[in-house]
Amino acid sequence: MNKWPSKLAALLLVASLCLSAGCSAQNLAKLPASGAVESFSVKVNLTNQKDDRVQVQTAIPEFTGFGAAGELNAKIKQISNDGIAQVKQDTEGMENSAGAGSLFYQSYFDYTRHNDILSVWITSENYTGGAHGAHYINSFTVNTKTGEFYTSLGSLLQDPATAKKEITDKIIADIQKQPDAFFPEAVQTVKDKNGDYSFYLDGQNLVVYFELYELLPYAGGIPKFSIPLADLKTKQSFEKQDPLGDNRLNGETIAFKNTVYTDSNGVYLPLEETAAALNHIVVKTGEAYTLNGKPVEVKKVNGAAYAPLVFFTGTLGDFVVYDGTVLRIFTQVGSITVAGVPLDSSAASAENEPPASTSQNNAADENTEEILAYIKSYDATGGQITFDPIEWVTSQDTKRMKELGLTKEDMPNGFHIYNPSEQTESLKLGKNVEFQVLYPNGVYNAEGARLAGEEQFQLYLSQSQGTVAPYRLTVQNGEVLKIEEQYVP
Repeated sequence: MNKWPSKLAALLLVASLCLSAGCSAQNLAKLPASGAVESFSVKVNLTNQKDDRVQVQTAIPEFTGFGAAGELNAKIKQISNDGIAQVKQDTEGMENSAGAGSLFYQSYFDYTRHNDILSVWITSENYTGGAHGAHYINSFTVNTKTGEFYTSLGSLLQDPATAKKEITDKIIADIQKQPDAFFPEAVQTVKDKNGDYSFYLDGQNLVVYFELYELLPYAGGIPKFSIPLADLKTKQSFEKQDPLGDNRLNGETIAFKNTVYTDSNGVYLPLEETAAALNHIVVKTGEAYTLNGKPVEVKKVNGAAYAPLVFFTGTLGDFVVYDGTVLRIFTQVGSITVAGVPLDSSAASAENEPPASTSQNNAADENTEEILAYIKSYDATGGQITFDPIEWVTSQDTKRMKELGLTKEDMPNGFHIYNPSEQTESLKLGKNVEFQVLYPNGVYNAEGARLAGEEQFQLYLSQSQGTVAPYRLTVQNGEVLKIEEQYVP
């Protein structure tokens, strides 16, 4: 049985509560699959708190692994700082107004990579009183190899004059297909730009965008026009790549089996898939569901359980945004930091390290394996457990660190929980599953994990408030025989 310092489990609970409590957390996002910069990585700085009279919610990326990363990060951070300052300035003296309780600033990001080209766009929204809020986009496209920022279309194109005309003609043609949707002067506004467009890269497309109210009424949103890169002669070659999907986690596409559902009562998200992306624990008892110990009223859509989006954003305090087309989720993935203070791992040593892989064969029985994972849902009625496999990499495993592009800065606690995919797996429960938990009856046990019955275990899961501590699953012949909370002193 692995031995770890007694502070660790308690600190992990604090880490899991950090976002919902309104503090700032810094977490490692998924590593993109392709790209010439092997050490490329993205951390996400999350903030969800009341700043003076303004609710501030931001998901700010922090890129590493290439020379221009620091400059890019500073530019992105400045957008947030300026946006928050502007909202505060615009809302001076509104403390007693009718809309004072709704003042907010929000920003989040998306990004794509094409070989050495990184394109990032930041969407910002705010409400400073009046009939409705405002939203806008800032984008950056940079060569991670040379450090060049493509600040204009001309810097990206082989023949700027010809290409800009082609792009302008395409935009005007799209406007003329639905003239009633645009302002009468929209075509002239486009011509007056002289090809000086704001843009970003999404999949195989160059996306040109305009400001709110520039071409369309408010209800039309921010106008965007997609031009296939294959139709343009660019200085750089671009690999074949699909545009980002309609479900995104920390700026990247994730696969959802079930789509967002809307009706006259609001927006509903697929419960188990959304909970898995947010590292929440779902417990089902009969037809009743709890999420992090909080009962949730579900709606069944085509046999799947759905929960209101406001349950995630309101009751749980999650950062989830749906714009009518794209669902964006921002949350903790990978390395764990507690309000900027590393977890105490001073007692860790080579002889009591956690396992170096997510699945290991048991020498005593070739049909038995152990899986380290986050539990996503436990269905006693259906006899099934759903989990997200993880890998625990220690600072002693220099070979694996090199393979993953990790440095000691990525594991200030002496370890790194590597979880590049949010995909889950499910297994059947054995007839006599053994349960071991650290906090039976809510009290930490210095002696180690203790046995619990199934009902006690279910209650423990439902009351854990999203604790991110891993569990070790002992599996034999495809059935789970033992579930043991990993952080055992």
